[in-house]
Amino acid sequence: IELFQARSFQQRLAITMSTMALHCAEVFGPFFGASIFVRWGPKAVFFVLAGLSCVVQVMLLIVYFTLPKDGEKVLATPMATPTPSERSPLLPHNVPRQARLMEARRRWDMLKRVMGSPMLWRSILLVAPAAMVKAALENILPLFADHKLKYDEYHVGLCFTLIAVSFLCTSMLISFSWGFLSEHGKTWFVTGSMGCLALTSSTLLLAYMYGGHCNL
Repeated sequence: IELFQARSFQQRLAITMSTMALHCAEVFGPFFGASIFVRWGPKAVFFVLAGLSCVVQVMLLIVYFTLPKDGEKVLATPMATPTPSERSPLLPHNVPRQARLMEARRRWDMLKRVMGSPMLWRSILLVAPAAMVKAALENILPLFADHKLKYDEYHVGLCFTLIAVSFLCTSMLISFSWGFLSEHGKTWFVTGSMGCLALTSSTLLLAYMYGGHCNL
């Protein structure tokens, strides 16, 4: 994300795609799990998970063995001197101790700057409530759909799929419209979104607590 120009469309698109990739996997997982459960039974779910785990381990081993060694050039250009970005971020073993200490201090300073960034803590302040509501909804949805609506596993997976599709559409819409808003408009948009989030979460909680018995 930092490779793109600040506040540009490319940076917004990179942030949007990263967020969508991180969240949609856990939301689409119950749908595929429910489909496997209904089609082949509960044992097939564990076999599929075991097979996918083996595939992931093999991919991690491939990544590990293809990483550049200490001091190895990533881009081999015979006529040009390699730049720092063309070298491995790890220092070779023959570097003096003083240089290693200076490099370690520089990286700690970079980490402190990142952790002390006001933008980071503002993002956490906005993301944390939404993540809490999303996690609570995903935890309460199987209980609500199973006990009150009498849904089976496949229909519960469809409910999670609806959440995923809504998240994708909303993320793309906000990413597209964010560049057309002024700073004042962005502030009101975030404030209104947080208010709608609080209203929705309160409505869901009250509906689950005082909704009564459902005979569906």
